[in-house]
Amino acid sequence: MRGLIRRATVVAGAAVVVLGSAGGLAAATALTAPAATAAGGGGSPPPVGTVRVTGSLRVDPSLHYRTELARPRTLTASTITTSNWSGYAVRANSGQTIGRIQGLFSIPNVDCARSTLGTSGSALWSDWVGLDGRTTSTVEQIGVAAECTSTTGPATYFAFYEMYPSNGVTLTGTGVNPGDAIVVIVQKVSTGWKLLLQDRTTGASVTTVQTCPSGSTCRDASGEVITEDYNTSVPAYNLADFGIDNQTDLLATSGSGRNGGLGSGSLWTSYTIDMANPANNHRMATPGPLYGGEAFYLSWNAGS
Repeated sequence: MRGLIRRATVVAGAAVVVLGSAGGLAAATALTAPAATAAGGGGSPPPVGTVRVTGSLRVDPSLHYRTELARPRTLTASTITTSNWSGYAVRANSGQTIGRIQGLFSIPNVDCARSTLGTSGSALWSDWVGLDGRTTSTVEQIGVAAECTSTTGPATYFAFYEMYPSNGVTLTGTGVNPGDAIVVIVQKVSTGWKLLLQDRTTGASVTTVQTCPSGSTCRDASGEVITEDYNTSVPAYNLADFGIDNQTDLLATSGSGRNGGLGSGSLWTSYTIDMANPANNHRMATPGPLYGGEAFYLSWNAGS
């Protein structure tokens, strides 16, 4: 690994180590196939508060990712609706915690020409996995996002991580593109929360260990696999047209180390999350059924 380090910079108080090739990726993550992520994140995590980056990704302070808490409304015992999240969540049963969540998805081709921009002038899309947020005031998350600022040009794609309510950190470059296969993992470790994103198509990756934001309590009370209309959602930021979004290789791990799919069981209870505009109840994004607890597809329905 040492031979690959090209430079180290400090961005917003966090040290960022940039590696010059993907050669250190296997050693950093020990992932040889998507299903193998069940065995663990692998490798030694970077020091707390630093970011390990491989490939062409770079921290870009000009882009601002900001999640919003879901504030769900119950439709049925197992289905909730929010204005900004859609996908699946597992909530830890009494006496349990969620210590790890993982997923694999292919970045959809966000169609700006078919998107309607919000009052801010943007339409947004993101895919992420995370812990907390379903019933708590923190979210520990990592994923990929895109923004349309016109209906005549292409979307801007970037990777990000966020320890909400702290501000998100965005990373741009040629490391994440439509069609790329993305592995994402959030895991509680002894020193904090390890956030990992690996682009299995380009070899780019982001790994960081972060502590719970000052003044907050990160409870590991839930795990999520989410498509989000981030920032403040509609009407300021409409949901960009992403077509169909496929999520596979889903896995949750309890705080005691027991693995399972995202279906309900003795460790956690599963929830389907629909995204709906609270002003008119239009369904903006709706997940399909959860196949074996390990996969689902999600459809774009409307921008607002």
